[in-house]
Amino acid sequence: PGGLEDSPPLGPAAMELNQGDAVGGLVSRSDVAAAAVAAADSTDVDGTTFELYAFGAAFAQQPGPTDFGLPSPTGYERRGAGWPELFRGLKKDFSKL
Repeated sequence: PGGLEDSPPLGPAAMELNQGDAVGGLVSRSDVAAAAVAAADSTDVDGTTFELYAFGAAFAQQPGPTDFGLPSPTGYERRGAGWPELFRGLKKDFSKL
């Protein structure tokens, strides 16, 4: 996940997933726990790696340019109203292809 915060959960609609370890942000520990429980019950995350962070003004921070030379946005951003929608369409890790 992104940087962990001891703050109230915001829920999946306030989260963004990204892949490639290129963008990050802050996320509550409660949202990480909820994502982990939802991921354990989802086949969409099998063989994937992703970053999870609150998007927008939730922590007064937005993902920005990276030091890795990747564009911001990276094109791997995922947002949705619920965990299933966030997980749907994640790209498999190269080692899992």
